[in-house]
Amino acid sequence: MTANNTNLNTTATKRLPPYRSLDIWRGIASLWVMLFHAEAVMKHQYAGTAGNPVYRISAFGQLGVQMFFVISGYCIAAAAGSALQRDHGPVAFARARLRRIFPTYWAAMWLTAALSLAASFAVSAHFVHSSVLADLNLTTRSPQYYLANVTLTAILFHHSLLVMQAWTLCYEAFFYLAMGLFLGLAAMRKCEQSLLLYAHVLTLTILAILIVHPNALPYPFNLWSEFGFGVMVYQCIRYPKSRLSWLVLSAAGIETCVAMVRHNILFGPIQQSLRVQYGGAFLFACLLIVLHSRDAWLVGHRFVKPLAAVGVYSYSLYLTHTFSIGIINQVVKVMHLPASANFVYFVLMAIGAIMFAKIFFAYCEKPFLSASGRARSASVLGDNTTATTVVPVSAD
Repeated sequence: MTANNTNLNTTATKRLPPYRSLDIWRGIASLWVMLFHAEAVMKHQYAGTAGNPVYRISAFGQLGVQMFFVISGYCIAAAAGSALQRDHGPVAFARARLRRIFPTYWAAMWLTAALSLAASFAVSAHFVHSSVLADLNLTTRSPQYYLANVTLTAILFHHSLLVMQAWTLCYEAFFYLAMGLFLGLAAMRKCEQSLLLYAHVLTLTILAILIVHPNALPYPFNLWSEFGFGVMVYQCIRYPKSRLSWLVLSAAGIETCVAMVRHNILFGPIQQSLRVQYGGAFLFACLLIVLHSRDAWLVGHRFVKPLAAVGVYSYSLYLTHTFSIGIINQVVKVMHLPASANFVYFVLMAIGAIMFAKIFFAYCEKPFLSASGRARSASVLGDNTTATTVVPVSAD
C-alpha cells in the first residue's frame, strides 16, 4: 500500500462532523420548488404577473431539484462510507434507505389518491372546478399503473405518477441501488476510496456521453451525474488533501462546461434546459465545498433558522405542497375572488403548504426516522437526516 493510500485510510477512520448547514439548503430547495408550482398556477390563471420579481425568481424553482440531487449525492456517499466503516453490508444500507424514502412517499401517494377521488366527486357534483387532481381517473387505471407507482418504477415502465413531483424519487431510488452495489464491491477491500471511485468513474463516463450525444442517455443515467457531483463534494470534504479529489472535480467541471457549450437543448423528464440543470448542479456543488469551512458560521446566524427549520421537514414539503396549492386555488375559483389580489393568494398558497407539510411530517415522516433523527428534528437547527457520528445519512 502506498503512503498516499495509507494516509487516506487513516483519514477515513476519523470522525467527520455533520454538515449542519445542509438543512438550510434543503429548506431553500424545498421552498423554491413549492414557489415554482405556486407561480405556475398564478401564471396560468392571471395575466400580467410576469413583472412581479417574486414570481420571476419563483419561475426558476426547478433548480431546487438539482440542489436536492447534489445534497443527496453527498449524504448517500457519506452513508455508504459509514456503512463500510461499520461493516454494515449493502443489505443493511438498502434497508435504511428504503425505510427513509418509501413509507413517507406511500403516505403521500395514498393521500393523493384519496384527494383525487374526492375532487372527482366534487367536480361531478359541480361543487368545484375541474383540476389536474380530479382528472387522474384512478378508477380506470390498470394494476400495473399502481404497482409502478408503489415501487417508484413509473418512469422505467412509462407510467404517469400519482404524485407528479415523485419523478425525482424514481431517480433517487436508482441512485440508492447503484451506491448499494458499489458498497458491496468496496466491502471486499473495505476501502472507502474504492466505493467513491466507482461512483466517480460512472459520473465522468456519463458526462463524456453527455458531451457527444446527450439524447443517447436513457433514464436513469441522464441525470446520474447531478447526484455524482454530490459524491464529489463528499470526496473533496472527506479527503481535502488528496490529489484525486481535485482531479475528479476538475474533470467533472471541464466536461460539464463542454457539454453546456455544445448543447443548448431541453433535457430530462421535465424538459428543462441542459445548461440550467447541469450548470446549476455543478455550481451548487462547488458552493457546498467552499462553504463547508464556514459551516458553523452559517448555522450561527439567526436569519437562517427558519430556513433550517423548514429543511428538517423538506421531504414532506416536497411531497405534499401541491395538495395545499390545489386546495387554495379551488377556494379562490369557487369564491370568485378578485384577480387583483393574486399575490395574496400566492402567499396563502405558500403558508398553507408549509403548515400542511409540518403536520404531514409529524405523522407520516417523523415516525420512520431513526431515534437520533427524531431527537434532532425537535431542534431548529437539527438535521433529521444527518448522522452526528461519522457521516451524514440521506434526507432525500
